[in-house]
Amino acid sequence: RMEPAWLWLWLLGAGILASAHGDKSPGLPQAPGVGSEPAPAYRQVTPTITSFLRVYQQLAAETPGNILFSPVSIASTLALLSLGAQADTSTQILQGLGFNSRRPRRRFLDDIRELYGALAFSVNLTDSATARRQMNDYVRKQTYGQVVDCLQEFSEDTPMVLLNYIFFKAKWKHPFQRYQTQKQESFFVNERTSLHVPMMHQKEMHRFLYDQERACTVLQIEYSGNALALLILPDPGQMQQVEAALQPETLRTWSQLLLPSVLDLHLPRFAISGAYNLEEILPHIGLSNIFNLGADLLGAPGRLNGTIFRVSHKAAMDMSERGTKAGAASGLLSQPRPLNVTWAPHAHFNRPFLVLVWEVTTQSLLLLGKVANPAAG
Repeated sequence: RMEPAWLWLWLLGAGILASAHGDKSPGLPQAPGVGSEPAPAYRQVTPTITSFLRVYQQLAAETPGNILFSPVSIASTLALLSLGAQADTSTQILQGLGFNSRRPRRRFLDDIRELYGALAFSVNLTDSATARRQMNDYVRKQTYGQVVDCLQEFSEDTPMVLLNYIFFKAKWKHPFQRYQTQKQESFFVNERTSLHVPMMHQKEMHRFLYDQERACTVLQIEYSGNALALLILPDPGQMQQVEAALQPETLRTWSQLLLPSVLDLHLPRFAISGAYNLEEILPHIGLSNIFNLGADLLGAPGRLNGTIFRVSHKAAMDMSERGTKAGAASGLLSQPRPLNVTWAPHAHFNRPFLVLVWEVTTQSLLLLGKVANPAAG
């Protein structure tokens, strides 16, 4: 009788829950002060910003529409894999993960649960439809319905899947008033295409600048905790130029030049998502061998040779009058102030723009994407 095929499913949820400690100056993430409380282990994985900006630029070259992924979540996935990589050889990796018996070691299971809130369990691949439903149902429940159908395809030839998800929910420090939202306002997808979308509006204190050299407006919006959103609006026809200039040095320059001012802001209400197989993305940041190692992890015992190791990632983001849903709850502390102004500089996000969501304390880039069409989902 044929032995049933079992899949060890690694579920990694990047849940970054933070509260504000003291007064923090707005800006791109700064290192915690000497007196700061140490971050929990699962929050100590800070992605290499340079690498993930390259990932974005590669996706932008290949993807004409919306883009969204979570650098911190992908980095956590790699850290999870590294827990089993106790040496450079495939033999030592197999021993570290315990795949010589096709059962993960208890210590490894305990490590991933403690460090990342991750969960591992087995499902029967002879019923692939049921296995896929179990995995997608788990992620849907953990993200409160925000991330659905994370795993689209399933094969009986795949003995392990690392299913990565992230959920973020935070309120604006200065929420938009729903009654000020225009239900039908033009958004120009490109020179030939426009559509009508709900456009939020407020006059509020924000940090922003206009970068004449890179032809874009940069706006920072604060959340009510340890996170902030950075929105980058290229001038018409300048998206590719701005994307090419998206480097750590550029972000540091902007953080030094952003100044607070009352801003007349128009921002579309939108919901976007991105779904990717990481084996297609990670080679762009120099990890071309990692999936060969993944095959080795599964390959030693007999009929497992030649199987496929898949890592799936999906992120979803919903930005509305109250705040943002997408990846790991946090925000940036600031002092509210009443406003009564008759004129303010104008920022109208009525064309494609970039969005970055930062967690300040850990200097983590939670979300990185492009809103090319706010109505496309």
